[in-house]
This record gives sequence, C-alpha cells and structure tokens, in this order.
Amino acid sequence: KFGQALRQLMAHALGQLPSGARLGVVEIGQSVPSYASDIQAVMNPRCCDLTFVGTDPEFEPESPQLQERYPHMQVMALDLQGEAKEPPPLGHLVLLTLDFASLAEATAALHYARSCLAPGGSMVVLGLHPARWIDFLCGGYRVHWHFFEDESLRSRQNSAQFWRQHLQKLQFANVSLLNFS
Repeated sequence: KFGQALRQLMAHALGQLPSGARLGVVEIGQSVPSYASDIQAVMNPRCCDLTFVGTDPEFEPESPQLQERYPHMQVMALDLQGEAKEPPPLGHLVLLTLDFASLAEATAALHYARSCLAPGGSMVVLGLHPARWIDFLCGGYRVHWHFFEDESLRSRQNSAQFWRQHLQKLQFANVSLLNFS
C-alpha cells in the first residue's frame, strides 16, 4: 500500500514542480531498494533524481543487476561504522527502511538520512510492526537480539511508538505515524 501512495505522491509532486526545477529522492536501506520500482514508474529522469544508498557491508554499488533494473537510479554504498566517502545526495524526499541489525546502525542511518534532506524536505521512515513469529523464526540468530549490560535481551523489532520516541529524542520535528497495513 505504501508503494501506491508513494506513486501518487510522486506524480503530484512532479506535476507541481516549477519549470527547470529538479525533485530529488533518496532511498536508504541495506542492499536492495524497496521502492525504486514505484518511483521509477512515475518519475521523469529529466526533472527527477533518484539515489539508492546501500548500507550492507557486502553491498555492491556497481552491481549490473541494479543498473539494469533501475537505469535512472544513482547507487552509492555507505559504511555506517565509518566516515562517508562521498557527500550525501540531497533529497526533497528521503526514504529510510528500518532493516538494520542494531539500534546503533539504525541511529547512524537516521543521522545520515537527515544530512540528505534538502531544505524543506521530508523524510519517511519505514518499518514493520513487531511480530512474534519473526522472533520465533529468527530467534536463533544472535543478530536478532539487543543485549543489555544486565544480560537481558530484547528482540530488535521495535514498535512504531518506540521509533516515534526515538526520532523525537534525536530532535526530528513533526513526527507523525501512518499505518499502511
């Protein structure tokens, strides 16, 4: 459902774009863009820039499959543990998919996403509702759990309310929750 809403939003934004202006869209995720197909379905490459930033250490920005599937998309790799090698792309719309292995990685990605925002731009943070079956399925993997100093652990799945509070703690403004389930 979000993809459909995104296509409508993009079509509207492109229709309102002043002559000669460009619309920048940045998607940030692990290794595969989640919404590039939806964006490319309505984007006009003459007035729209689409960039995907992959954060997985194994991500290959020069992947022929990505270039073939998304010919109008620029692709960058980002090491969340180190310094960015390139200046961040600017986006009037920045999409961040919460598919990170840890809260620290997600927080680093949120800071990077903020640096990508053009003045007056908007960021959409996308996540899944927590589900016990995912804990059951992935529970044997250490990376699925947050470990705390008191030796307790918690699933890395977080609720929308958790992310809302986390974004507010990071001083993001106008945080709204939308449900697309």
